[in-house]
Amino acid sequence: RQTMVPDVVERRHLTSAIGLLQVSQGLTAVVGALTGGYLYQIVGAGGCFALITGAFLFAGIALTPIRLAGGTSVVVKESVWKSLAEGTRYIANDRSLSALMLLAAIANLFAFPCTVGVMAVFARDVLYVSSEGLGFLLAAEGLGGLLGSLFLSSLGQFDHKGWLLGAVALAWPGMLAIFSLSNTLPVALFVIVVAGVARGLDMALIHLLLLVWSEAGIRGRVMGVRMFVIIMLTFGNFLSGLGAAEWGAATIILFNALASMLTTLATLLWAPHLLYRPE
Repeated sequence: RQTMVPDVVERRHLTSAIGLLQVSQGLTAVVGALTGGYLYQIVGAGGCFALITGAFLFAGIALTPIRLAGGTSVVVKESVWKSLAEGTRYIANDRSLSALMLLAAIANLFAFPCTVGVMAVFARDVLYVSSEGLGFLLAAEGLGGLLGSLFLSSLGQFDHKGWLLGAVALAWPGMLAIFSLSNTLPVALFVIVVAGVARGLDMALIHLLLLVWSEAGIRGRVMGVRMFVIIMLTFGNFLSGLGAAEWGAATIILFNALASMLTTLATLLWAPHLLYRPE
C-alpha cells in the first residue's frame, strides 16, 4: 500500500499524498480510540476485535478498484527473504536510507511502546482513569498525529524536510518525557496531543523520504525492510512491560523517552547528510 503511492500520484504531489495517507490513519485512530473505550464495555474485547476484522476486510475491498499509472513493470521471481536481503544491502550502501531505518527502529523500540504498550497501565496507576479515560488519551495522541499529517500535506515543495525530520524525531520523545511527569488527565491530554503531532510528522517524513530517495525498481524491497523493522515494537513492548512491572509506567516511559532522544541524536550525528539531502 505504501509503495503504491508514487505510482498513483505525480511526484510533485507526493508530499501531500503521503500526508493525506497519514491523515486517514490519524482520523481512524481518533475515532477508533473514542468509540473503542465505550464499545469495550458493551461488546467486550471479542466484539471489538470482530469489528476490527470487518474494518480490515472493508479496506481490502476498497483497494481493488485502484489502477496504477503506466510505466515499466518489474517482475520479481525471487523469494521474499532474498528480496528482503537485497533491500537490506541497498539500504546499507546508502547512509541516509540507513539512518531513516535506524530512526524507524528507534521509534518502534522506545517511543511507540509508551503509547501502544504501557499507556493503559499509566492511565490506571498514575492518572486513575478507566477505559474511557484511556480512550481519551489514545484519541488525543491520534488527534496529534492527524494534525501533524495535515501539516505535512500542506508543505508541498518544502525543501528542508530532513531538518524537519531531525527536529520532530527529537521532539516526539521529548514530549513523552514530559508526559511521564503528568499527574492529571487534562495536562496529560495536552502533552500527548503535542507528542502526537511530532509522531505524525516523524513517521510520515520517514515514509516520504524512503520513497523519494529509493530507485523505483527497488522501492518495494526498501518499504518491505521498513515494515520488517516494526518487529522492534515486539521487543520494545516486552521490555517496557517488564520495566513497568518493576519500576512503574511513569518511570519506564521517562526511560524510553530519554533513550529514544539519545539514540536519535547519535543517528543524526552519524548521518548528518540526512538533514540537508535534496529530494
